[in-house]
Amino acid sequence: QAEKDAMLEQIFANYKDAVRLLKQTRTPAYDGRFSVFVAAQDLPAYIRPQADWQPYAPGAEYEFLPWASHENILSPQSLQQLGPLLDRLLAEGDSEAAGSSRHYPPVSA
Repeated sequence: QAEKDAMLEQIFANYKDAVRLLKQTRTPAYDGRFSVFVAAQDLPAYIRPQADWQPYAPGAEYEFLPWASHENILSPQSLQQLGPLLDRLLAEGDSEAAGSSRHYPPVSA
């Protein structure tokens, strides 16, 4: 029990420190293009990626991945879909307009 209590105490201390540091930061806007990969399988309703990122990154492009959760986005099954997507996005480079979003079909089992 003492080991568990010490571990929890360390977790809470790290959390408090992170909150303290975050209070001091100011996030500047980024006007360049980049992709936001949205693990849509477990996306809570209160998280709205496009609306949440807009003030900080108006040029973001959104890749909605219905097969991916935060826990499995780098799993072998997910990477079978994500790998070709990344390859295509890298190949496209600057050919697409900023601010677009794409939705992908679920992974077939």
